[in-house]
Amino acid sequence: MNIKRQLLLGFSLIILLVSLAAYTTFEMTKESSETFNSALSQQYKKQNSILKMQLSGRSYTLHVQQAILTEDVFDRDEIIMLSYLYARTYNQNRAEFETIMNETDFT
Repeated sequence: MNIKRQLLLGFSLIILLVSLAAYTTFEMTKESSETFNSALSQQYKKQNSILKMQLSGRSYTLHVQQAILTEDVFDRDEIIMLSYLYARTYNQNRAEFETIMNETDFT
């Protein structure tokens, strides 16, 4: 083998190894990015569900306080019935949150 052929073979081998390393790095980065996007999406769903639970819980508490402070029996009954709506919304959001928590690998 002459020197020209050996240099060409060595240079080709180096190019092949660098290309292989670049491809492997690209694939690993793409996989990491997809995992990160999936985890981030799940976190947004969890955060949104918790926010809805917080808002309906706060509305329920405010309506119960208003019912306690109301003198008129009929108005109090109407406020209590409205507070049941917020309690039901809270429970629905809580069930949704539990579903999200059970179906994800990311905690």
